[in-house]
Amino acid sequence: SIDAYIADVYAFPDVYTPLISHSRAAFLYAIQHTTSPNPSMFKQLTLLSKCFQYVVRLIVRSASCSQVTDSETFRRQLQCLLDDMFMLLAIQGGPKDLLIGCKAFLLRSFSSAFNELPMVFPPEQLGNICMSLLNSVPYHPDNSKLFIYKLRMVGSIAQSVLDNEVLFTIHTTNCYQFGSRNYAGR
Repeated sequence: SIDAYIADVYAFPDVYTPLISHSRAAFLYAIQHTTSPNPSMFKQLTLLSKCFQYVVRLIVRSASCSQVTDSETFRRQLQCLLDDMFMLLAIQGGPKDLLIGCKAFLLRSFSSAFNELPMVFPPEQLGNICMSLLNSVPYHPDNSKLFIYKLRMVGSIAQSVLDNEVLFTIHTTNCYQFGSRNYAGR
């Protein structure tokens, strides 16, 4: 599984740093060169977009292995990566948007990537991340398919949050029921 692979390969200190910097470089290149793209750089962006959920998982898990998920520096680095993604999503490319496929892949995979973020960010910041993402894909007739992906992503995130709350409540109730008082609340 991917978690076993991460544990074996990404347990070294600071592996998350190049993952973040290379991902940011791909996003920033696309943001700056939307009209005259370099095909090899756009191929990197396409690959990153297709597997963004796994990239985020690798980043968060490698940071966890390095015991830096609570550090403000790591949070800033990860937030910068997310902000770059939001800027890419906000670009209005018109009816012939070269980035439409990448944007669609990002929106489709973000709900899975979002599941990793509570390990790093507090609930208030998670709310801000969701709002930034929602605001980065405004409705426009040229991007109506993206808007549909955005709505699906919102539903997936909401379902994920609700599932996690229900599981936490069930788990906490069972712990109290069996006399374990390890969970004082969230």
